[in-house]
Amino acid sequence: MSCGSQERGQAGERAAAEWLERQGCTILDRNVSFKVGELDLVAEDPEGVVLFVEVRARAPWAGRPGIEVAAASIGREKQARWRRAARAYVSRHPRLMDRPLRFDVVVVGLDGQGRPHEIAHVPGVLEA
Repeated sequence: MSCGSQERGQAGERAAAEWLERQGCTILDRNVSFKVGELDLVAEDPEGVVLFVEVRARAPWAGRPGIEVAAASIGREKQARWRRAARAYVSRHPRLMDRPLRFDVVVVGLDGQGRPHEIAHVPGVLEA
């Protein structure tokens, strides 16, 4: 039984958050929406860098989750909305204003039942 895109996205975001936590990150927020854009995950890495994470959940093809394709699927307009949302987030959380920021993509490969089976982290896909 395959799952729809919303279920795939939710499964991907859960898997990405759990994976980031296993890497020592703290999840600060999930699914934050602003008029200017949205953020899938906001995290802090062990060095104190604030991560604005775009999650791409993909059904695998050729045994891979399409890491390069998924990361490249973030077009200019999405990048602009992502940056605006990050600025809005920081403005609402002034304690983060002087912190280093980074834009990352986490690609989650899902099996035919929508279960995560492979995760790839692509750090620094945009200039902060």
